[in-house]
Amino acid sequence: MFYKRLENKITLDKNNHFFLENPITLEYYIFEREADSRDGLDGRKVYGIGISKTIDNRHYEENVVYNFSYNFDETKNVVNMLARNTVTPVELVPVLENILEMQI
Repeated sequence: MFYKRLENKITLDKNNHFFLENPITLEYYIFEREADSRDGLDGRKVYGIGISKTIDNRHYEENVVYNFSYNFDETKNVVNMLARNTVTPVELVPVLENILEMQI
């Protein structure tokens, strides 16, 4: 079972120099679960990243990458970087791929 924790929330509207008809809210989550015997890592925690997009109080889209890292601090830093750059759910996977490629 995963636990979902809101890490950051951003609302984009006309006040943010965006020319939007309706405000867009982006929520950035960290997912946490304990690895099980199938993973070979009993008891360790594994973290995922999720982004949801809401327009005019209606849930519009969401994307989640489970099992991103075993390191909470690294996951939190990546989530904060995504929020600073207003990454949307559609952009999540390609952006994470770029981040991982830069770390290699």
